[in-house]
Amino acid sequence: MLVNTVTAKHCSTSRAAGWVVLPYQRPGVAPLRVASWTAGGNLSLHRPLFWNKFNKLSGEAELVVAMERNHRHKMEEQSDPTAPDGVRVQFKGFMVTVLDYLAQGLNFSYAFRRPPDGSWGVKERDGTFTGMVGQVYRQEVDFGLGPFAINAPRLEATDFTWPVTLMSVKVLAGRGSVEVDPWGFVLPFGPWVWAAVLAFLLLLSVGSSLLSFKFSEKDLREESFAFVNIMLRQSVWVGEGGWWWQRVVLGVWMLMTMVLTRSYEGNLMSLLAVRHLPQPYQTLRDVVDDPSVVMVWEKQGAPMQAVIDATSGIFHEVKRSEEQGRLKPLPLYAYSSILDDIIYQWKVIIDYEVVLTVTRSNYFSRTGRCDLYLAQERIFAHPLALIGQKDSPLVLAVSARIISMTEAGLYVHWNSATIPNSSACAQVPTKITISSSLSLRQCWAMLVLLLGGLAVGLATFFLEVMMVGTLGR
Repeated sequence: MLVNTVTAKHCSTSRAAGWVVLPYQRPGVAPLRVASWTAGGNLSLHRPLFWNKFNKLSGEAELVVAMERNHRHKMEEQSDPTAPDGVRVQFKGFMVTVLDYLAQGLNFSYAFRRPPDGSWGVKERDGTFTGMVGQVYRQEVDFGLGPFAINAPRLEATDFTWPVTLMSVKVLAGRGSVEVDPWGFVLPFGPWVWAAVLAFLLLLSVGSSLLSFKFSEKDLREESFAFVNIMLRQSVWVGEGGWWWQRVVLGVWMLMTMVLTRSYEGNLMSLLAVRHLPQPYQTLRDVVDDPSVVMVWEKQGAPMQAVIDATSGIFHEVKRSEEQGRLKPLPLYAYSSILDDIIYQWKVIIDYEVVLTVTRSNYFSRTGRCDLYLAQERIFAHPLALIGQKDSPLVLAVSARIISMTEAGLYVHWNSATIPNSSACAQVPTKITISSSLSLRQCWAMLVLLLGGLAVGLATFFLEVMMVGTLGR
């Protein structure tokens, strides 16, 4: 930290002057004269001796700002011999607009410096800090742009400015495909309903055959296959000499199958015309309890810090899921590469709501489809702010400008202006109507079942012919 330095200079006229080295001043720039006086005691103040030098910096002040590319900020590299690596990094995005506002208000210029690992920064198990947080902690930069979520580990390494916003963490998941399932003709009934129908069909057919053989002393009667005929809506004939119990059983079976077939037809029509798109993941617990889904968290971000530090509870369960391959850290800019896995419900993203909203809106702008949704649960919330070095007076000066910026609504305006179609998929329906005709690709399962039935019937026919020929001999 720079402090005032006063230098007395004696001249032949017995005059002296006071000088100050301004904070963040470039090397080689002359100090600023603040006062002069004579031996007779005449004092001339060119400016107050103890004014707030951080409220308005010198125009020669250049701050080094930590920043990293993400889904909302694009990075450009330009050759510059004066830069440390011969390359000057530039960013474009709404936080750069915030930085320009602060630079104009505090009267400084700036240069960006990226973190070596390309992350926001967390506290590792060995006590070191990574990413931009580590840059500020090691005093490699003056402050980090971010914005950064305020949590206890980061407070150990940096000082936070006044928050710019409050953001909650949610789950981004996929609604599934709207394509018609080729096996959709079996979906009107659940597995247990199909099993019960087949079990009753087999039980009634075998029982009727045995009873008919016992009481009529004949071979298997045709009524034994009447249950199958009724199920397939074929004609049924019952002889005059038949037993009343057979008529009662057939009548009850006919009534039940009529209800079942009508229900099947109605549900099948609904499934073909109106698709239900479930949204199964509404809480973090729903995600953790599903062993088939992979959780994607921001690599070395603040939400990931909660997982690293967890010793119990649901975040500890998330940490243990890494052993099963269900926890995948990923940088922000790589989220767009896994959206297909999200839509097919193989993965979910857990991050701040604004990050997920931007990811969803970018997908809608590119495809015009609302295949992604945000879960209802707010897992936890963090205030977001800029970070500076510990005990840096620059943090107080920046905080004063941030307060005026947020009170004027500028941050909200700049933030929302960079999210196109942010509300396009805010209320996605769980049911949609499909008016297009079915294609062969959507009906191949029914054709496979038909061909399979024909093959079984043909094989049975040849088997019967062979049996008749053998028994005839």
